Amino acid sequence: MAGNRPHIDEQSMLFRHPLGAHEQQNHHRHLPNRGPEAPSHNITDDPTDFEGQAVIWDGDAHEEPKKKSKSSNAVQGASAAGTRAVTMQLVTFYFRYPVKAFMRLRIDYLAVARAINPQVQANEPWSLRQSSFGILAHAVKVYGWRFIPNQVLPPLLANTSMGVLLYTSYLQILQHNHEPAGHATKRAYPPPPYWATFAAGAGAGALQSLFAAPLDAISVRFDVNELVKDGHMSFWAYGRKKLTEMGLRGVFAGYGLNLAKEALGYAFFFSSFEYIKQQAYYGWLSHYYGHQHRYLHPFGTKASDPITIIKPHWTLEPMFILLAGAGASFTSQAIFHPFNQVQNVHLRQLEFMDRTTATARNNHPYKWWARYSDAYRQTYLDCKSLANTNNGWRKWLYQGYLLNTVKSTPGTAAVLIVFELVRRRFGEDVGAASIQHDGFKIVL
Repeated sequence: MAGNRPHIDEQSMLFRHPLGAHEQQNHHRHLPNRGPEAPSHNITDDPTDFEGQAVIWDGDAHEEPKKKSKSSNAVQGASAAGTRAVTMQLVTFYFRYPVKAFMRLRIDYLAVARAINPQVQANEPWSLRQSSFGILAHAVKVYGWRFIPNQVLPPLLANTSMGVLLYTSYLQILQHNHEPAGHATKRAYPPPPYWATFAAGAGAGALQSLFAAPLDAISVRFDVNELVKDGHMSFWAYGRKKLTEMGLRGVFAGYGLNLAKEALGYAFFFSSFEYIKQQAYYGWLSHYYGHQHRYLHPFGTKASDPITIIKPHWTLEPMFILLAGAGASFTSQAIFHPFNQVQNVHLRQLEFMDRTTATARNNHPYKWWARYSDAYRQTYLDCKSLANTNNGWRKWLYQGYLLNTVKSTPGTAAVLIVFELVRRRFGEDVGAASIQHDGFKIVL
């Protein structure tokens, strides 16, 4: 009997089973009951509450998981950010008109190419010439290959760098909040609690909003005609020129509103994705296979009965990842969309200030705080007027919410799937984590 009992490492509290990995290929198999030493998770308990559970690893080749390196987090963030840019172009092709991405591109890297394209400017019916490839091909034909490094690569690299910062900072904060997430394993188990992912998403969104403030300022004041007039001016030179004109105050004008939007939006984005992908998935497995186990054993099991080993069908987890991506899009867009409505009104106020206070700045150099504070007050009055015109705050704030969310969901789900695949690709295979129940065990 001693040979069938699990070996318990008192320092790491990891349960090791003596059976080899070749025996785990069966969907169901039976083992003698290992007694009360294995942690149990009763069906009557909340299946999404994994706090306090020990980690169970199956396989002989188990070893202590290593800590994730910062370079691994950066690679995962870069992969997801690059995929986001490509996916948004595919979604644009699918809907045949420009799409506001859920994780929006800070600067449109095809803005100049569209401005010099005659088919786009003439609003002709959509064709392949108006696709991203067709627009770029026409721009290269007119300006030569230097158009790519001068006008396309700068905003594309800026967008990608913000995505890398977002995903990398999220992973770093998450592993600080939830210690198992810092292990270089394919799966963090027990899964991080909701508060840990919510806080990590909020921190990552806040950090991104700080570094993205110059890009947002350029995007708001971007005038494609000004850039097209001088065909030799690169996007880098245009950006430096705009930042010099705005100064530090202009760059961070309206930053408080953007900080709240980014922090709350990405908090719901990441927390919804992680919760559906892990707690909801594990809970569904527990209920589904628990129901099957009760059906096969209506009178319960004895301590001497064998433990049923269950390996879920391989298609179940990808389905939950897709569902998690869609859920993350809908929940977080519920934050982003109304904030965008208010922010658009506020940005118009800032543009008005840029036009009217250039002379006043010299006459009243110490009243810039009063001007920007008054912009928030005026924004509230304008929003209130728009809400009254549109039959209430809710109807105005969520006008177009459903359509924008549906358009952004494919890109959001694809980005999160790549993010999850890369995260597992760089994880170490230290064995299969499993959920222990009374009488059966689910191998994840």
